[in-house]
Amino acid sequence: MSRMSKLLMIVLVTATGASFFRYFGRFRVFKTKLSDVDERWSGIIRSATRFNNHTLRCRVKRIGCFVPIKTSQDKYHFRMFYAGPGVDTEPMCFDWCFDGGGNYVGFNEKTHACVCSPELEGFISNRQYKRYANQSWDAADKCRTTESYRVFKKLRDCDKGVTESSLEKDLIGCIDVDLVSNGAMVLLRGSFLSKAQCVLNCENREFTIAIPVHSRSCICSDYISLFQKAESMPSVLHGCTANGTKRQLAVYRTAREDTSCLVSFYENYETVPVIALVSFPGSGNTWIRHLIEITTGIYTGSVYNDINLYEGGFLGELTSPESKRSIVVKDHLFKLKIREDYKAAIVLIRNPYHAVKANWARISTKSHTASADQQVFNSAKFWKFANHSTWFWADSIQKVVQQPMRIHVVYFENLQKNAAAEMRRIGEFLQQHTRIENFEKRLICMQLDNVGNFKRPPTKLNFNPFSKDLIEIFDRLIERTNRTILGRNYTPLPPSYTANRTF
Repeated sequence: MSRMSKLLMIVLVTATGASFFRYFGRFRVFKTKLSDVDERWSGIIRSATRFNNHTLRCRVKRIGCFVPIKTSQDKYHFRMFYAGPGVDTEPMCFDWCFDGGGNYVGFNEKTHACVCSPELEGFISNRQYKRYANQSWDAADKCRTTESYRVFKKLRDCDKGVTESSLEKDLIGCIDVDLVSNGAMVLLRGSFLSKAQCVLNCENREFTIAIPVHSRSCICSDYISLFQKAESMPSVLHGCTANGTKRQLAVYRTAREDTSCLVSFYENYETVPVIALVSFPGSGNTWIRHLIEITTGIYTGSVYNDINLYEGGFLGELTSPESKRSIVVKDHLFKLKIREDYKAAIVLIRNPYHAVKANWARISTKSHTASADQQVFNSAKFWKFANHSTWFWADSIQKVVQQPMRIHVVYFENLQKNAAAEMRRIGEFLQQHTRIENFEKRLICMQLDNVGNFKRPPTKLNFNPFSKDLIEIFDRLIERTNRTILGRNYTPLPPSYTANRTF
């Protein structure tokens, strides 16, 4: 054999060996990656499917089945827009509506008709004709009637497939690799499973959670299988980057909505008691209503008929308390009068210093969410308002806790620290009067959506807006209120109301 032939042979053997090592070494490394999840897996294993990553995906919230409002026998309200021929699927309906600036979509599953509206008023309700959301909901009969539409609220614009942007928005945290081998979940395996394909596979199998493991494995789960209980979520989920770490896996929501977490009106309401949700304005009443609706699955009501809250998704806002279609009724007791039909009450209490500031911010901005300029707190108007407000704060609490009915006291500060524990107590209180379906799963849904649309950011001031005289009045009334609460055997006010104050 010539020198040239030997040299060519050496090069060929070397190249073949390198290819062999790369090929089989890849599987050796792959097997090491599998050892944490795949080799311990004792649950269901399925083969992954290759999905088109240009499929239209829309993030919406299902509101329920309604019959749209008619202003005459044959014409719908002018604020509703119907799609033309060709828009005959839900995703196409969503995309058409959102692209035109709509916020609410109705899709008729029987006729495949698509209707869009910027607002709920004039779509599923019309106050001028005294037609309210609960009546449209009743008329739909759970989408059994031919005129009923399944109505959705826009959460964000539609995407073509799973994009990096949508993955970033759908990331809810990371989970330790040792906590995911649960037999109630499904492990998917395929030749190549990107994060996008993992999400699409889980989504098309109607799972709400997708957890990419590596390029050949993916876990599909639901909320209850992954977290078990709402209180365990903080210890299970951790902050992470989109790629996770060596011992952590990224957890994504799919576009599939968990139908057991939907909210509706009471159906069998004849024997349901009217329960008040009492608080001083600025104490977080709207926020806790959002938490109660998710936790119970029933809309909350109000005695005030705030159209802004209604358009924000509180469909019980325009429903009369006497109808008994809502689980609690918001009431600030402005006239310090208790309605005779109240049979029980939840009392939400917040540090009066912070509640007064929040209420003044709402009045100054005429908004439930906007932050007020600092200068509005440095005025004689605010000091006069604060002096009157603290008396009303104390009197309204004293008025309701002394009523001869079942009372549950909630502190805003405790709700901020541990929403799951506080909402569990509220749920248990409400279950003394009504039944809550899927309570454990609903608490998890609440943890995943515990902010809502109307939670105002805290107003941080670089000065103390309360004079020495105001502080003396506040502290004296806080002490009086605490004595009243203790006298009724309720948990005392948090010490932070008077000690280590922050303004």
